[in-house]
Amino acid sequence: MQHIQTPARPLAVRDDNKQVDAKAKRREKPSALCKTPPSLIKNKDGQSYQRGLCLGEGGFARCFQVNTGDGTLYAAKTIAKASLTNEKTRLKLFAEIRIHRSLQHQNVVRYIDCFEDDVNVYILLEICSNSTLMELVRRRKRLLEVEARYYLLQVLAAVNHMHNKLVIHRDLKLGNIFIDSDMNIKIGDFGLAARLESKSQRRYTVCGTPNYISPEVLVRPHEHSFPADIWGIGVILYAMVFGKPPFQEKDVKVIYERIKQHDLVFPDNARVSQSCIELIQWMLEADPAQRPTIDQVLNHRWFAGEFTDVISVSALKGVPHIKVTPEQSRVNFNRAKAACGLASSCSTSPVETVTKEDVATATRPSASRVLPPSLSPPTTKEKYKMVVVQDRPDENINSPAIRRRHQLAPDGNNVGSGQQNWPKAHRMSTERGTGLSRRPTNMANAAAQLVMKAATTKSDPAGPSLRSRGNGGVNSQQFVPGLVREVRGVVHTMRDSAKTYLARVLTAQSQGTLSQLMRDATVFTKPPHITKWADFDEHWGMAYGLSDGAIGMHFRDGTSMRMDPFLGTYMAYEPAAENKTAFVACRTSSSSLNSNRAKKVNVINFVHKYMDERLGRGGMPDRREGQDASDGPFLYNFSRGDFYMMFVLSDGTMQFNFSDHTKIVIYGRGARLFVIDPAQNSTDMSTEDAMTAKPALDLVYKLRIICENL
Repeated sequence: MQHIQTPARPLAVRDDNKQVDAKAKRREKPSALCKTPPSLIKNKDGQSYQRGLCLGEGGFARCFQVNTGDGTLYAAKTIAKASLTNEKTRLKLFAEIRIHRSLQHQNVVRYIDCFEDDVNVYILLEICSNSTLMELVRRRKRLLEVEARYYLLQVLAAVNHMHNKLVIHRDLKLGNIFIDSDMNIKIGDFGLAARLESKSQRRYTVCGTPNYISPEVLVRPHEHSFPADIWGIGVILYAMVFGKPPFQEKDVKVIYERIKQHDLVFPDNARVSQSCIELIQWMLEADPAQRPTIDQVLNHRWFAGEFTDVISVSALKGVPHIKVTPEQSRVNFNRAKAACGLASSCSTSPVETVTKEDVATATRPSASRVLPPSLSPPTTKEKYKMVVVQDRPDENINSPAIRRRHQLAPDGNNVGSGQQNWPKAHRMSTERGTGLSRRPTNMANAAAQLVMKAATTKSDPAGPSLRSRGNGGVNSQQFVPGLVREVRGVVHTMRDSAKTYLARVLTAQSQGTLSQLMRDATVFTKPPHITKWADFDEHWGMAYGLSDGAIGMHFRDGTSMRMDPFLGTYMAYEPAAENKTAFVACRTSSSSLNSNRAKKVNVINFVHKYMDERLGRGGMPDRREGQDASDGPFLYNFSRGDFYMMFVLSDGTMQFNFSDHTKIVIYGRGARLFVIDPAQNSTDMSTEDAMTAKPALDLVYKLRIICENL
């Protein structure tokens, strides 16, 4: 919904009192001035961001997904400089940036940086992959009270942090509450937020979103403070359990009138507890002085109800099955309060105010630079390093919060510390390796440069660079022979099937009905798995070795290559121009190569030798005598989590390498698992048997992580 600054009128009028066309009115929004940024956005340090899809649009800005090039995703809130035409709008932007960057809490969308180009100002933010509470409620119609309790606690924790900083959000609503990949919530959009000089100060600007605006904001003298946020939280709770805000109407004037008249009605047919209704009524008291504080909300008897320690991503699509005993609920609630910072005192350091320098900058409409140096300093290189290394630097890996969120074992030795297990470049691992993040030596980097030099001195020096992302596909007619293979559809089908199967088995395990499951009796052939890998992403891509003896390379331009080191044959896999979901496979030898493939053969030969010298040759390959290992599944994609590395092969096989050196290969549409423990003992088993097998490996916990991240 669009932010408002004054109560809306039924019609916009011209001087001649004629109605303004609705389309013309929409074009007046400041966000309409924000044009799509270029495909490559650069900040003041030369850091490049690849612009992706538009994530959404508000009244004042548009938001785009951006990629740093190494796989790190951010959301870029984009404001057109053309909309910052006066001192008031510029100072409003400066205040938003200052407030947001001062709020450092796990339930607040993380502020990364701000910068500008000739056309736009960009606010770089943490990206939340599971949309918003508004989208969740729209899809599900309404949430269970146990879900609402879980989310509301986190909302209260974030708002408590803001209020301790003397900040009022003033626009708390479902659409401004984002859901991250762990199904935790984060509050964002501080465009209407205000900082107070003291707890007794009041604000008088009429602002907010119609369905969520508090009565004291609407009624003169429009005096409001922290209780206005409590009202917004009450509307959010009502909307979660009943499916829509309490005062929702088609006409904005009717909404305002209902709010001012305190026309609060609860549906008779909804199955909502009396304690929940009582808490909503208390938070939606017409008199702000009668509303509860955050501590009083937390001590309300509604929070003594069922409380879960985690919500599965399956809740995005359907009603989750959650059953928690009263004793465990009390434990979960206290742990969640501690994890959110509600069990300890929070920092009350004030937010920076807008400076004289900011005002001077804002009053120079002809200046090409909008952001003052205090908001956009000359260099932010160190800031990026701090952000990328760890998602939540204040959390200890051995804390109960981390173990609960990721469902890992109590022994802290079997997990990593945030993303520190996965450095940006040159990560290496092997089945017998002692670490997940060993960097190649300087000698290796020098050797890599020699390989690149040798590759670029072939007959076609103008051939495409290996650093380029995407080659637009290749024409299958240039290959002899050219075998087109569907890949994307196979991968997506296998992933969805595996996720469904795993979810069914895990649900049966938690409900104690595992013995009643109908097992998949299909006989599946165990596919090859990755035995070692080395990440050369800054140069070429991901190198890997397979259990069938093949060496593979997933190049940065989206192509792949497999080689048989014994026969000296190669198989190139390149996206087909006429079918973007398929790959063209071409068997070749080093004597029949075009210039681009010749470069890649040089690279794959180098990384083969490099991995053999540092990671070992491994055992005997799993293949028939005389079989050419260059033809087979290749690495289609890979990604990193906090405690695992996921590899997806072109045949749909998925492999998860955990930081405790356990490896789980999923195949047979999720019905079969090939498990390698840290001592290199391997077991091929059904997914059902994994629920009780090898308890020391905590397979159930790991499979839950896998299921939620497929």
